[in-house]
Amino acid sequence: MVAGALLRRPAGDRGAVGVALVPLPSPPSRRPLGRGGRRSAPARRGAEAEAVAAVHRGAALTGAAATVGAVLAALPDAGLVHLAAHGRLSAENPLFSDIELADGPLMVYDVERLPRVPHTLVLAACDSGRPVVRTGDELMGLGVAFLARGAAQLVASVLPVPDATTRPLMVAFHEGLAAGRSPAAALAEAQAALRRADPEAAAAAAGFVCIGAGIDPLFA
Repeated sequence: MVAGALLRRPAGDRGAVGVALVPLPSPPSRRPLGRGGRRSAPARRGAEAEAVAAVHRGAALTGAAATVGAVLAALPDAGLVHLAAHGRLSAENPLFSDIELADGPLMVYDVERLPRVPHTLVLAACDSGRPVVRTGDELMGLGVAFLARGAAQLVASVLPVPDATTRPLMVAFHEGLAAGRSPAAALAEAQAALRRADPEAAAAAAGFVCIGAGIDPLFA
Protein backbone atom coordinates (compact mmCIF):
# COMPACT_ATOMS: atom_id res chain seq x y z
CA MET A 1 0.00 0.00 0.00
CA VAL A 2 1.09 3.56 -0.67
CA ALA A 3 -0.32 6.69 0.87
CA GLY A 4 0.45 10.36 0.93
CA ALA A 5 0.08 13.28 3.30
CA LEU A 6 -0.07 17.03 2.94
CA LEU A 7 0.51 19.57 5.66
CA ARG A 8 -0.56 23.20 5.65
CA ARG A 9 -0.92 25.69 8.47
CA PRO A 10 -3.45 28.47 8.97
CA ALA A 11 -2.25 31.94 9.87
CA GLY A 12 -1.83 32.57 13.56
CA ASP A 13 0.09 29.32 14.10
CA ARG A 14 3.68 30.19 13.20
CA GLY A 15 5.71 27.28 14.55
CA ALA A 16 6.89 24.54 12.16
CA VAL A 17 5.86 21.02 13.18
CA GLY A 18 5.26 17.88 11.12
CA VAL A 19 5.77 17.03 7.47
CA ALA A 20 5.57 20.45 5.77
CA LEU A 21 4.69 24.06 6.51
CA VAL A 22 3.03 26.77 4.42
CA PRO A 23 2.00 30.09 6.07
CA LEU A 24 -1.64 30.91 5.29
CA PRO A 25 -3.72 34.07 5.39
CA SER A 26 -6.29 33.04 7.99
CA PRO A 27 -8.42 31.05 10.55
CA PRO A 28 -8.88 28.02 12.48
CA SER A 29 -6.40 26.54 14.92
CA ARG A 30 -3.45 24.34 13.96
CA ARG A 31 -2.59 23.34 10.32
CA PRO A 32 -3.28 20.79 7.49
CA LEU A 33 -2.12 17.44 6.37
CA GLY A 34 -3.33 15.13 3.61
CA ARG A 35 -2.37 11.75 2.29
CA GLY A 36 -2.98 9.50 -0.69
CA GLY A 37 -2.45 5.85 -1.54
CA ARG A 38 -2.43 3.13 -4.44
CA ARG A 39 -1.87 4.36 -10.37
CA SER A 40 -2.41 1.30 -9.59
CA ALA A 41 -4.52 2.42 -6.65
CA PRO A 42 -1.46 3.66 -4.71
CA ALA A 43 -0.30 5.91 -7.53
CA ARG A 44 -3.78 7.39 -7.95
CA ARG A 45 -4.02 8.17 -4.26
CA GLY A 46 -0.54 9.67 -4.29
CA ALA A 47 -1.58 11.84 -7.25
CA GLU A 48 -4.68 12.94 -5.33
CA ALA A 49 -2.59 13.93 -2.31
CA GLU A 50 -0.21 15.88 -4.53
CA ALA A 51 -3.11 17.65 -6.27
CA VAL A 52 -4.61 18.63 -2.91
CA ALA A 53 -1.20 19.77 -1.68
CA ALA A 54 -0.85 21.97 -4.78
CA VAL A 55 -4.18 23.68 -4.02
CA HIS A 56 -2.91 24.67 -0.58
CA ARG A 57 0.70 25.24 -1.68
CA GLY A 58 1.68 22.48 0.72
CA ALA A 59 3.79 19.33 0.54
CA ALA A 60 2.59 15.78 -0.14
CA LEU A 61 3.87 12.77 1.77
CA THR A 62 3.47 9.79 -0.58
CA GLY A 63 4.84 6.34 -1.25
CA ALA A 64 7.08 4.67 1.30
CA ALA A 65 7.37 7.90 3.31
CA ALA A 66 3.70 7.81 4.31
CA THR A 67 4.09 5.37 7.18
CA VAL A 68 1.79 4.89 10.15
CA GLY A 69 4.42 6.38 12.45
CA ALA A 70 4.98 9.45 10.28
CA VAL A 71 1.28 10.21 9.97
CA LEU A 72 0.55 9.63 13.67
CA ALA A 73 3.43 11.94 14.56
CA ALA A 74 2.00 14.70 12.35
CA LEU A 75 -1.69 14.42 13.27
CA PRO A 76 -1.60 16.08 16.73
CA ASP A 77 -0.17 19.31 15.30
CA ALA A 78 -2.25 19.40 12.12
CA GLY A 79 -5.24 21.69 11.60
CA LEU A 80 -6.55 20.32 8.29
CA VAL A 81 -5.86 16.73 7.25
CA HIS A 82 -6.63 15.05 3.94
CA LEU A 83 -6.17 11.28 3.91
CA ALA A 84 -6.51 9.41 0.61
CA ALA A 85 -5.95 5.71 1.10
CA HIS A 86 -7.70 2.36 1.14
CA GLY A 87 -10.22 2.24 4.00
CA ARG A 88 -11.88 -0.72 5.67
CA LEU A 89 -14.83 -0.77 8.05
CA SER A 90 -14.86 -3.75 10.42
CA ALA A 91 -18.50 -4.31 11.36
CA GLU A 92 -17.55 -7.17 13.70
CA ASN A 93 -14.91 -5.20 15.61
CA PRO A 94 -15.11 -1.45 14.80
CA LEU A 95 -11.91 -0.72 16.73
CA PHE A 96 -10.08 -2.56 13.96
CA SER A 97 -11.51 -0.37 11.21
CA ASP A 98 -8.52 1.14 9.45
CA ILE A 99 -6.87 3.11 6.69
CA GLU A 100 -3.99 1.35 4.94
CA LEU A 101 -0.72 3.28 4.84
CA ALA A 102 2.68 2.48 3.35
CA ASP A 103 3.73 0.07 6.08
CA GLY A 104 0.41 -1.13 7.47
CA PRO A 105 -2.98 -0.04 8.84
CA LEU A 106 -3.77 3.02 10.94
CA MET A 107 -6.57 1.78 13.19
CA VAL A 108 -9.24 3.30 15.41
CA TYR A 109 -7.31 2.47 18.55
CA ASP A 110 -4.31 4.41 17.15
CA VAL A 111 -6.54 7.49 16.86
CA GLU A 112 -7.82 7.02 20.41
CA ARG A 113 -4.25 7.13 21.74
CA LEU A 114 -3.41 10.47 20.11
CA PRO A 115 -2.95 13.44 22.48
CA ARG A 116 -4.82 15.69 20.03
CA VAL A 117 -6.51 15.37 16.64
CA PRO A 118 -6.85 17.82 13.72
CA HIS A 119 -9.52 20.50 13.68
CA THR A 120 -10.80 19.32 10.27
CA LEU A 121 -10.36 15.92 8.67
CA VAL A 122 -11.04 14.70 5.13
CA LEU A 123 -11.07 10.92 4.71
CA ALA A 124 -11.06 9.97 1.01
CA ALA A 125 -11.41 6.28 1.79
CA CYS A 126 -14.14 3.65 1.48
CA ASP A 127 -16.74 3.63 4.27
CA SER A 128 -14.60 5.95 6.40
CA GLY A 129 -17.60 8.01 7.48
CA ARG A 130 -19.92 5.08 8.12
CA PRO A 131 -20.32 4.14 11.80
CA VAL A 132 -21.23 0.80 13.35
CA VAL A 133 -23.97 0.80 16.01
CA ARG A 134 -23.02 -1.35 19.00
CA THR A 135 -24.84 -2.37 22.19
CA GLY A 136 -26.33 0.65 23.91
CA ASP A 137 -26.61 2.57 20.63
CA GLU A 138 -22.91 3.47 20.76
CA LEU A 139 -21.49 4.60 17.41
CA MET A 140 -18.04 3.30 16.51
CA GLY A 141 -15.76 3.57 13.48
CA LEU A 142 -12.76 5.49 12.16
CA GLY A 143 -14.57 8.76 11.47
CA VAL A 144 -16.42 8.56 14.79
CA ALA A 145 -13.08 8.10 16.58
CA PHE A 146 -11.74 11.40 15.24
CA LEU A 147 -14.96 13.23 16.16
CA ALA A 148 -14.98 11.69 19.63
CA ARG A 149 -11.41 12.86 20.18
CA GLY A 150 -12.37 16.45 19.35
CA ALA A 151 -12.27 17.00 15.59
CA ALA A 152 -14.65 19.86 14.77
CA GLN A 153 -15.67 18.50 11.39
CA LEU A 154 -15.23 15.46 9.22
CA VAL A 155 -15.70 15.00 5.47
CA ALA A 156 -15.83 11.30 4.61
CA SER A 157 -17.58 8.69 2.51
CA VAL A 158 -20.36 6.47 3.83
CA LEU A 159 -20.02 4.19 0.78
CA PRO A 160 -17.27 2.30 -1.08
CA VAL A 161 -15.61 4.77 -3.48
CA PRO A 162 -13.51 3.98 -6.59
CA ASP A 163 -10.03 5.55 -6.36
CA ALA A 164 -10.13 6.95 -9.88
CA THR A 165 -13.30 8.97 -9.30
CA THR A 166 -12.55 10.77 -6.02
CA ARG A 167 -9.81 13.10 -7.23
CA PRO A 168 -12.07 15.57 -9.14
CA LEU A 169 -14.31 15.94 -6.09
CA MET A 170 -11.46 16.32 -3.63
CA VAL A 171 -9.60 18.88 -5.73
CA ALA A 172 -12.79 20.93 -6.25
CA PHE A 173 -13.60 20.67 -2.54
CA HIS A 174 -10.17 21.89 -1.45
CA GLU A 175 -10.27 24.69 -4.02
CA GLY A 176 -13.51 25.78 -2.35
CA LEU A 177 -11.88 25.68 1.09
CA ALA A 178 -8.91 27.70 -0.16
CA ALA A 179 -11.32 30.27 -1.64
CA GLY A 180 -12.93 30.81 1.76
CA ARG A 181 -15.94 28.49 1.54
CA SER A 182 -17.01 26.53 4.61
CA PRO A 183 -16.42 22.75 4.48
CA ALA A 184 -20.15 22.03 4.09
CA ALA A 185 -20.59 24.60 1.31
CA ALA A 186 -17.39 23.58 -0.48
CA LEU A 187 -18.48 19.93 -0.49
CA ALA A 188 -22.02 20.70 -1.68
CA GLU A 189 -20.75 22.95 -4.47
CA ALA A 190 -18.16 20.41 -5.62
CA GLN A 191 -20.80 17.66 -5.68
CA ALA A 192 -23.21 19.88 -7.63
CA ALA A 193 -20.55 20.75 -10.22
CA LEU A 194 -19.75 17.05 -10.78
CA ARG A 195 -23.44 16.21 -11.22
CA ARG A 196 -23.46 18.50 -14.24
CA ALA A 197 -20.15 17.29 -15.67
CA ASP A 198 -19.28 13.64 -14.98
CA PRO A 199 -21.92 11.04 -14.05
CA GLU A 200 -19.37 8.47 -12.83
CA ALA A 201 -17.53 10.94 -10.62
CA ALA A 202 -20.88 12.35 -9.45
CA ALA A 203 -21.99 8.90 -8.29
CA ALA A 204 -18.83 8.50 -6.18
CA ALA A 205 -19.10 12.07 -4.89
CA ALA A 206 -22.64 11.50 -3.64
CA GLY A 207 -21.31 9.16 -0.94
CA PHE A 208 -19.38 11.94 0.84
CA VAL A 209 -20.91 13.81 3.76
CA CYS A 210 -19.82 16.63 6.04
CA ILE A 211 -20.33 15.91 9.74
CA GLY A 212 -19.87 18.36 12.59
CA ALA A 213 -19.48 22.13 12.65
CA GLY A 214 -19.00 22.56 8.90
CA ILE A 215 -20.52 26.02 8.48
CA ASP A 216 -17.50 28.22 9.27
CA PRO A 217 -14.78 28.88 6.64
CA LEU A 218 -11.33 27.52 7.46
CA PHE A 219 -9.47 30.13 5.45
CA ALA A 220 -10.47 33.70 4.62
